[in-house]
Amino acid sequence: MLYMIKLQSEMKRLKSLLLNQWKKQFLLSRSIIVITSAMLGNIFAYLFQIISGRYFDIENYATLVALFSVSGIITLFISFLANGIVKTVSEIKDVDYPKRISALFFTILRINLVIAFIAHFFYNI
Repeated sequence: MLYMIKLQSEMKRLKSLLLNQWKKQFLLSRSIIVITSAMLGNIFAYLFQIISGRYFDIENYATLVALFSVSGIITLFISFLANGIVKTVSEIKDVDYPKRISALFFTILRINLVIAFIAHFFYNI
């Protein structure tokens, strides 16, 4: 009985110590939230794969997996572009900010319009 009381007091002490560290360490607490969210997302993705594999036939499941792969590739290119834009904007802020940021914005706008036109053209074929 005495052992259980001592164990409970140690657990309470450990819990308060962890909570204090949680409040003091902003980066640690937010990292734990991101890691936990990523793990939960992976669990749900796995469950979705099992459920969709169970209910779809082979052709529809293959189409679903192919679309997921294409969306992953597109997301990869978008993330490269987003990181490049952030780096370019941070470099532009040092020299001739308004003129160069406007040029960057209109260049990105032109590229997006060309891609949208090409996608629209192929979609209507």
